[in-house]
Amino acid sequence: MTKLILDPLSLSLEFPKASESRLHRVRILCQVIEYDDLTATLKVRKVPNIHKFHTEINLIDEPVAEAYTLNVNLFGVLNKMNAESISVGTIVNIVGYFNGEKVNVIECYSVNGSSMIPENNIKVLAEISKLKDFD
Repeated sequence: MTKLILDPLSLSLEFPKASESRLHRVRILCQVIEYDDLTATLKVRKVPNIHKFHTEINLIDEPVAEAYTLNVNLFGVLNKMNAESISVGTIVNIVGYFNGEKVNVIECYSVNGSSMIPENNIKVLAEISKLKDFD
């Protein structure tokens, strides 16, 4: 089962035992912050109007922007993507396998941002993300 992740930084919390021998298929709904052409790395964060699902403890005085982002390498899927999917501010779905350290991307595509505006749509997504697999 593919697990919907609404906060990219919660991957380690959702799958604490993930490893190369225990991969987890994920679909991450997130917003593009930056794209690096040289390394084909997409920097993403949680969509701003989706509330946090876990508690953060800040042990330093000033928040670091890097702490709120996830880097995803798109090298294997660049030929299947359009330029809109890597534009700053775009909401994207990233489908791949999480191995405990990184997401091995198999698909990345943009999402219509207007579907994220109504509060009811966000509540439905939040409920879907809480579904558990039958282990």
